[in-house]
Amino acid sequence: MRQPSMPWLFSLVLFAPFVLPLSVAQRSAATPDFAHDFGVPVSDVKPLAASIPAATRERVAEHAGLDAKELAGIQLFTGTIGTGKAARAEDLVFVPLGGAAKGGRIVFSATKGCAKEMGLWGALDFDDDPTLRWGIFVEQLRIANTHETGAGVDPVSLAMEPAREIEARLAEVRTAKDEESRLTDALLRQRMAMRRNEIWVGMFRRGKERPPYQWMEELAGEMEELAKLSPVLEPVLGKGSTPEHAKHARDLAAVYRDMADLLKDDPMASVKEFEGSLRPICGGCHSKQPDGSQWEELARQRRHELELTGSRLTVGFDVAATIGDHEGVSKEIADKVRAGLLLLEATKK
Repeated sequence: MRQPSMPWLFSLVLFAPFVLPLSVAQRSAATPDFAHDFGVPVSDVKPLAASIPAATRERVAEHAGLDAKELAGIQLFTGTIGTGKAARAEDLVFVPLGGAAKGGRIVFSATKGCAKEMGLWGALDFDDDPTLRWGIFVEQLRIANTHETGAGVDPVSLAMEPAREIEARLAEVRTAKDEESRLTDALLRQRMAMRRNEIWVGMFRRGKERPPYQWMEELAGEMEELAKLSPVLEPVLGKGSTPEHAKHARDLAAVYRDMADLLKDDPMASVKEFEGSLRPICGGCHSKQPDGSQWEELARQRRHELELTGSRLTVGFDVAATIGDHEGVSKEIADKVRAGLLLLEATKK
């Protein structure tokens, strides 16, 4: 799966015929094939440094909340992406994956603390990505110019709070009972639910294959949980917003459950009727309210006040796990993209 940095409306994802993925050991002994993995021309690839000191890897691992051994296979390069006047010099990162995605790899180019071109290969359904669940997921991690899964990314750096501090804050607000913590948790959960919903919509519109109906049932459950957060979100969305917000969330859940029931019996059944039902529900949340306010903007402003904005590349904070991921693969990918960017920064210094 490769993700060129161009708007999805105009992009074509080209898949090579069958390519036998190289093992991590094989790839570590040779320069990765970035041109294949990005799907764009890449030339003049050279190692960024002869070697990365163990102390540097340990420092970055601590900041990224990972064991230093997990960074051992990361390789850093420089190269030229594109040809002619469009050619540009960028850093290149190769990251082997483990866990449920063992044998897989994520590769990306980077500029000014942000990932840009990105490819995910070698494990699970990465290579063909028939539902596009991975292709849309990684748009949360890179400069994609689509905004399909929310706002674009900001640079990450070693000057930011360490990953363990972010995760500790997430854990704290999930259990705290004070008003601000409950609101913080609700705003984060709302953002995750909406990003997951946007991933789903993109999958359904553009994927080569329909995702399993069970994934739609899971999303319906998440919308039902979002409805329960409506009273907590009322101070942000406006007085009296609870019934309307809860209704939109429950209506969305109902549509997804009906679609799941239909596709359970006939995976190729027409869903045009349901697509029509989704438009007014989504419009009810994203359009202006009678008082002229817009819920999406009100929530964004409050997240900013609570210091919940900016990129951290952390699942549960600014990144939502992809649909159907029950093994923590999304988290590993996000964590290691962040680690790769930080390792670039540390090595260049």
